[in-house]
Order: sequence, then C-alpha cells, then structure tokens
Amino acid sequence: MPTNQPERSHPLSVLGLPLTTIVAATCLGPAIVSADIAFDNYEDDSTFAFIVQDMPDFDQVRTGDLPNNGICYCGPASTSNLLAYAATHGFPDVEPGIPMVSWQTQSSYDDISDLMFTIGDTTGTSPGGVDIPCGVGPDALHSELVRRLGDRFTIRNSVWNPSEGYAPDAADIAFRGSADQAVGLMLYGHWAGSTDNGRWISNTRRGGHFEAVNQAIAGGGLIRLGLRNPNQSMDSGQSQSAFATHWFDVTRSDARINGSEVGINQLDPIYSSRNEDLMQIFESYLSISPKASYSWDDVTNSIIRRVPAATLWSPRAVERTVIEMPGNLQQVAFGPSDIFMASIVDGKILRSHRGFAGKNAHQELRVRANGWNGARDLAFDSQRRLHVVGGDLLATFDWDRRELLSVLRLPGEGTSIAIENGIVHVLIPEMELVAAVNQGPDGAFTVELPLPDDALVRFDSTIDMLPGGRLFLLSDGVVNPMQITDAGFQRLWIPVPRDGDWEDLAVDDHDTLCMVDGNGLVEAYQVGPDGFERNPRHALDGSSNGSRIAVARSTTNRNPEIDTSIDLTDIGPDRRRVELDCLGDLNFDRTVDAGDIGLLLGEWSTSRSIADLDRDGIVDSADLGLLLGSFGVCP
Repeated sequence: MPTNQPERSHPLSVLGLPLTTIVAATCLGPAIVSADIAFDNYEDDSTFAFIVQDMPDFDQVRTGDLPNNGICYCGPASTSNLLAYAATHGFPDVEPGIPMVSWQTQSSYDDISDLMFTIGDTTGTSPGGVDIPCGVGPDALHSELVRRLGDRFTIRNSVWNPSEGYAPDAADIAFRGSADQAVGLMLYGHWAGSTDNGRWISNTRRGGHFEAVNQAIAGGGLIRLGLRNPNQSMDSGQSQSAFATHWFDVTRSDARINGSEVGINQLDPIYSSRNEDLMQIFESYLSISPKASYSWDDVTNSIIRRVPAATLWSPRAVERTVIEMPGNLQQVAFGPSDIFMASIVDGKILRSHRGFAGKNAHQELRVRANGWNGARDLAFDSQRRLHVVGGDLLATFDWDRRELLSVLRLPGEGTSIAIENGIVHVLIPEMELVAAVNQGPDGAFTVELPLPDDALVRFDSTIDMLPGGRLFLLSDGVVNPMQITDAGFQRLWIPVPRDGDWEDLAVDDHDTLCMVDGNGLVEAYQVGPDGFERNPRHALDGSSNGSRIAVARSTTNRNPEIDTSIDLTDIGPDRRRVELDCLGDLNFDRTVDAGDIGLLLGEWSTSRSIADLDRDGIVDSADLGLLLGSFGVCP
C-alpha cells in the first residue's frame, strides 16, 4: 500500500466549519475537556463531534512475528488498539498494560506482536494464502473482548443485516462516544456493483478491513470518520509506524445488497479496481465502554445511569445521568443499540431516544390499534427483536423497523420474562410454571415447564436466566436457583448468600448475577456447580444502586449467514487523506502555539487530562517541555 502524504487541514475545518463553530453547534462548552476523549457530544445524527486524543495505532504487518506476516491480522491489530487504550486509561492490568516509555519502543513492539498473535489464535484468525480464507469476523472479536473485559466493560457488536434493513451509522459512533464514553473499531466492506437510479446494486463482496475509530465529526451537511489503519505496510520488524488518522468522507446512500433494500454509510466515492466499480460500505461497529447500571424506583419518573468504576477513563464517564420518563416507569431494557431503549411506562411500551428530552423522545409501540396498557416485562433477543409480556399475551416487535411481528396467546397471565439461547421464558405465577416459547418450522410453539412444588411464586415474582438453562426466581427477597429439565424445572440446592435480603437481580456477562439488596447495594456473583462465588473485580460489585437494576450487558446481533471475511488482496490502495498525530496540539488546529500553552497551563496539576502528554497522571513541567519541543505547524 503506498504511503500517503499527510494533509495539514484540520478535520473540522474541512467540513466548512471552524473548530469554534462546531464546538458551539454541538453545545460542547469549553474547547478543551479534561479527558482523553477530547470532544464528545451528539446533537442529532447530522451534528456531532467525537474526538479521541490518543487511540493507539498498531501495525498489523509484522514480518516473522505473525502468521503470513500478519497480512490478514487487521482484526487482532484493531482489537489490540482498544485493549491498549483501556490499559492506559485506568485499567492498567488489561493486557498489554502500560508501556515503559511509549508504544514506539522495541519492547512495546514485541509485547504487541505477542498480543496480536494470541488474539489471532483464540479468535481463529485465518492467515490467508492460496485458496485459504483471510482474517476473522466481528463476532469472534466480540467474544474475545467479552472474555477479557466483560466484567468491567460493556461490549456492543452491531453488525449490518441488509435482509432486515439494518446498517450501522457514523452517528452511532458519535452517540456511543458521547453518551457512554465508548471507543471502538469498525469493519467496512468492498462491494462490486453498479448504480441504478441513484441506488447502489450489488451482490458481490470483495473483502473488508477492520480499523479503530478515533474521530467522528458531522456539521454543515458533511460527515467524516477518522480511523487508525493498521495496514500501513511500513513494518521494520522493530518499531511502529507513526500514529496517524486516515479520513473517510461519509455519504448516506440507498442500496440493494443481495436483493435487500438498506440505507448505508458510503465511505468515500465509488472507485474502480480490476475493471469493476466498488463501493466501501460501513458494515459493523464494535465498541467498549465502562460498565454501567441503570436504576429506578416506584416514586420518581426517571432512570439514573451509574458508572462506579471508571474514574480514570474520563470524568464524563462517571457522571450520573438522569433520563426523564413521561410517567410511572415499571421496567426498562437496553438491547441492541445505545441510542434507543425500551421501557414500560404506565403499562405502555415505549421506544425512547436517550439523546433527546421531552415528548418527542418517546414513541409508543402498539400491540392494538387503540393502545395497550397491560405490559408487565420486556427483553431483547440477539436478533434485535423486542419481546413484551402482559396479561396472557406475548408480543414481539422488529426493533429497527418498529413493527409488530406477532402476538402469541399464553396459557395464563405472564408477569416476568427472560431469554436464554433464543428461547423466550415467561413466568406465569397463577399456574406456577414457566412457558418456554420457541420458533419452529411452523411458527412459534409453547412448552409448559412446571416449577418445583415448594417454590414460592407470587404475582410480583421475577425471573432471570444464565446460560445452560439456569433460572433464578426472586420472591420476597429469596432467590431460588433452578435448572431446566425435560420434566420442568428442578431446584438447585446451592446456598444463596444473604438470602431473604434481595430486591432485584440482573444477569451480566461471564455467567454473572448482579443482585441488589434492601439498601440498594449491588453484589456480583458468578454461579457455578458449587454455588455463588462473589466477584469483587466486577465493576458494579459494591456499588450503590436504586431498588431496581438493569445492567448494560454486552450484546451482539451476530448473523452467521452474513459474510464478514477479510481479503486485503482485493481492496486496492488507500486513497484517503492522512494526518499524523501532533503531540501538543491541544485545540486541534494543526499548530502547536501559544493557544496550546494556555490550555496546558489551565490544566496545571490536574490528572486525567489530555494535557498530560507523557501520561504520568499529572500535568506538569515535563508536559510543558514536550509541548515546547513540538512547537510550530504540525507535520
């Protein structure tokens, strides 16, 4: 891949708007924030600014260190960027840890090579070659990040699904960055085809590429994405290439992919390669953000978002965010998207935009034309469908299209819902059973699973489930662990700590059960054959919460039928504008000058500031020396 010459134009100025205009337009306030996520605001899907100050930029091509020299390792390389970012932003025990001096040293280079090799091995990354597939898909990377980070981070995998009309959007990146302080990597694909009446038509995918995202900016009708391209082909076997931002111009377009109509993010113009036209399409976004919980009660009409263990990630990450609701909140579910959440308010099903306030933020999802006030509980499955129970009805919605898919009559009145392995389980207290609803070749069918005779079941009892058919019934502060069998549920005679004191429970990653006691304190337990083992490493363990809890657990909308393979031999040269990172440019105007000195002095003696250039935890004379050493126009 040829080396590009970096441009000196600022990413915001090329939108036709100066930095101060973007700051004002997105209500960012000051031009600098004491965080490494330097700008993070979302006004709407056409106006946002999300800039990460120091996202790593590791090369995937590592001669002699990786299979086939790493030519197919863009996935492990981009995943290593996220892990290294987490390590240097408050989670130093996350591999690869904090570099002794910088990521540019030989020891860091060797550590990152080892990390990428391990990630490639555990995710099954194919090295490529003659008639050998190349690379790895986003679902394997999602599983790897959940394994490494799932007890302290929420990992969201949003993969496009043209047959369902869903595709990720650049605005999603900005919203996650603003609302949840998330950072992530994207996958884009190269599709051969042609334009017909303004619509891109294609059924031929030529390959794709993973890159970590460090900037997402929109204003004045233009959208740009800045990414860390791991395939810079500058490997020396000893050191990293210079860290740089590779820019895409983004256009929202209509397309017909494999016969399905879908709105897409087109990255840069259509180009020609091998005597065919190709379009680059945003296919997947995989993000990490510090673990959050959401709490509410029966008195106030609001939800509180809490992040108790991310004080070093960024100051905004630990702000308690209040989401106002239009009535009495009964239940809430956070599923496939960070932008929208599902809730039950006064028995009605609402689809609410987390970034908006007031009446326009909420849309009712209707089961009947004249409304429905009987909803009791709701949950998402892995295919972006929302299931809602109330009375003797189980309603299922297409979440993205906001369409009612089906309404199933239950054998009795359902009150609580849990989904495990794609099967919807509904508690029916009056019959002392759980109705398991599954999809068969002839449609949905229900299997009635009786609860043990001595189980305490009340109308306000709740259930949740862990993988392997393990169900937990909460009644009057008592948690009853059970295991599904062919004959129904069998009680698991394992001790439950502090039983009788629990107010609510929620399932999280790593087979973890988060339980809230009568004082609103959370305890996290991993449940195995020997019983409950408390996990003090979990981000929410020991944190303060309200009486009700929802955990922002990791999600994926994996579809094994969607091709997300990588094949760098078919993507052609990188034609993008490139900007090298500029140490000391604190106001992002591509010049290190008196303005940056003033910003640094304003941050003097503070911690976790982007002015902490040497990342030693304090802004001091060493950082001023680094800034002065970079004085002048950025390269």
